[in-house]
Amino acid sequence: MNVDLKRSKLELVEKYFTLYKTQITNFAVIFACALILTIPAFYNGYVFLFQDSADYLASWTRFYRLPVYGNFTYIGRIFGSPWPIAIAQDLIVAHLIYLVNKVSFGKVNLKLYTYQIIGLTLFSSLPYVSAQIMADIFTPIMFLGLYILLFHRKKISVLEKNYLKFLVVFSAMAHITNIYLGVGLVIFSAFVILIRAEDTKANFKTLGRGLGLLAFAATYVIGLNAYYFSTWKLSPASSVFALANLIQNGTATLYLDQACATQKLKICKFAHAI
Repeated sequence: MNVDLKRSKLELVEKYFTLYKTQITNFAVIFACALILTIPAFYNGYVFLFQDSADYLASWTRFYRLPVYGNFTYIGRIFGSPWPIAIAQDLIVAHLIYLVNKVSFGKVNLKLYTYQIIGLTLFSSLPYVSAQIMADIFTPIMFLGLYILLFHRKKISVLEKNYLKFLVVFSAMAHITNIYLGVGLVIFSAFVILIRAEDTKANFKTLGRGLGLLAFAATYVIGLNAYYFSTWKLSPASSVFALANLIQNGTATLYLDQACATQKLKICKFAHAI
């Protein structure tokens, strides 16, 4: 009896040790792949920057730019360098690709996974975008997170589900267009579910959860805009961007040429600058 009990305990310890060792190995490979994605930036000598990067790095509050991603870049100020931001983004991307392999094949082949990362580093723009100080990287992150949650939630652990939920909400708030794109993806997913006709009720319940995550993100963004700019809008700068589009395609210029000839509009004194 005692021998069997000791054997059971030993087997349990060995099981948990093997699981722990596997998790450590997986994390080490994911972290190594994240560093592989960062190689182009290291070769460049600095993280990739865009003209909008300054606003994000300084966490300036702009009515045309959400402050959420700026808060994320705070890790750069903690370490006094933007490199931790790029590495963190690459780590998120590398882990998501790992999860896609997991839900697609049931088990991750670490060699195949590493080859995928190397291939993406050599033959795609992923390492340029993922190591750039821009909120745009969170658009594909949101897409992958929603894909796994909507179609493969049963294949991941509870911890991974909660992590992906947080990641989807954060990604949706990182860039104002992500909320609209996320809703579009959920609607497209509904058509896929209808075509498949596989457990439609349960799948539509999952879609509802996805919309709930996006609704939470939208509510939070509206709250931020109300706090900072005293406006209950999802995008305070939408009218500015709409006007910019009208100027670019010539519609605004044509209208002002005609209207300013007969009307004394305040904008007419700036018409020559358009």
